[in-house]
Amino acid sequence: MRFTPEFAEATPAGAGVEVVLDRRGCVVRTLSSRGTHLTTGQTSVQATGADAAALLHTAAGGCLRTDSVLTDEQGRRLPVHPGLFGVNGRYRLTAHGRIVVPAGSGGFFARNPRTVAGTTRDGKVVLATIDGRMTTSVGTTLDETAAVAHALGLTDAVNLDGGGSTTMSVQGTLVNHPSGPTERAVGDALVFVPDPRRPLEYRPAAGS
Repeated sequence: MRFTPEFAEATPAGAGVEVVLDRRGCVVRTLSSRGTHLTTGQTSVQATGADAAALLHTAAGGCLRTDSVLTDEQGRRLPVHPGLFGVNGRYRLTAHGRIVVPAGSGGFFARNPRTVAGTTRDGKVVLATIDGRMTTSVGTTLDETAAVAHALGLTDAVNLDGGGSTTMSVQGTLVNHPSGPTERAVGDALVFVPDPRRPLEYRPAAGS
């Protein structure tokens, strides 16, 4: 994986190797474990497992050329341009109007607070939270989350980070009930800023 200083104060730490590059793509230093501070103009490339040896061998040449290609599920290349953003989730809940969540077991697939993002057939963006881990709300399994997304009319939807991180605020006001004693500090958030010509629509669940 490739990182820039904008990622964070330090790159992700852990087992593997990391190669730091200057503006020209030439090696500044090679690290036997991952996690370092990058200065302006520097980038780094990390590798783990079998890819670690391949990265070290390639970096021995002194300079690297790094290219990023974004493709869709069919392998078609997607153009990268300013204003294009990606949201990471696990797993897809619906696709083209069908429930596609995979079968599974264990804590991740059990009932938990959930955060869902998706789009309707007419292009509306929908964000939804499901409370859980409380006596008044038990959360949903991953299968149940997919069913909720489908019931909301989300033709394409993904399960985002959940659990204690499931928190929704509308215009600065907390509108759900996080499962922890206080709001959890998180590293990132999905912020939706609507077009002023199309006001934000908030619909609380019945009884909330």
